[in-house]
Amino acid sequence: MMDTSAAFVVPRDLKLPAELVGDVPRPSPDEIREGPLAQKNRAAFWGCLVAAAMCLVLSVVPFVDTLALYFLPLGYLCWISLGLFVIALFSYLGGGALKKATRHVQHGSAGFGRVVELIKYPSVVMHGQPTAHAFRATMQVLHPNSDQPVFMQVKSGDFSTHKKDRVETRFQVGDFVPVVWLPNKFDETFQIYDFLELTPMASLQRGVDAAKKPLWQIFLLAIAVPAFFFVLFWNVYALERFMPLEFDFAGRGIWPMVTGGVLGLVIAITGWLATRKRAKPPAGNS
Repeated sequence: MMDTSAAFVVPRDLKLPAELVGDVPRPSPDEIREGPLAQKNRAAFWGCLVAAAMCLVLSVVPFVDTLALYFLPLGYLCWISLGLFVIALFSYLGGGALKKATRHVQHGSAGFGRVVELIKYPSVVMHGQPTAHAFRATMQVLHPNSDQPVFMQVKSGDFSTHKKDRVETRFQVGDFVPVVWLPNKFDETFQIYDFLELTPMASLQRGVDAAKKPLWQIFLLAIAVPAFFFVLFWNVYALERFMPLEFDFAGRGIWPMVTGGVLGLVIAITGWLATRKRAKPPAGNS
């Protein structure tokens, strides 16, 4: 934490981002479409839409009714599909967090605040283990109603705990950073502009994860998750329905098991090596 007794004086050479300058209502910059918040919104929409289609297709497969005897939700795939479709539709039309954040650009007020304290902390803890982290910052800023310095505490969006070491801010304690708020709602809507994550530049820095994810990766993930559980419960169904009365596991069953184990190990090692290669910084960078 920095010394808060120093006078609050904003350096004259600081300039607000171009999208925060001008009379309201301001136009939304094109960069918002490529920002982290818009990417999350698209991923949620397409993920729910693909998952809804998968559930609808599986609901008409003949043996799913038998599988539902072992896993009850499979008997309600049509309703699950409808629910996912409604969620995707509301995500697309409503805009959610993206629409709320964009209002700060279109109708909000902007200024500069000084970072007094900045910490990265576990924001979600389940069974004693952190599953998500976030940044919490204490800011010194001039209150718009009194022009007197006040202290405000704000929080960034959550990010996965396994990525916490790769997520950083562009600023540090003592820096002056752009802050935004909605008119007549300063105390309720005050936020650091970077914490809104509206544009690729004004956002948390995620290193190799900052690159835009291709649409095919979202499709693949949305298909892989239900497919995994389908295969899992299909194995239970197949073992119960098609298991032979006599089978020599020691003689005939060992080799398929060993082959599957070796293939799984090779895939796991290949994925681990690919992840290390992505995470390794380019030669010459410190």
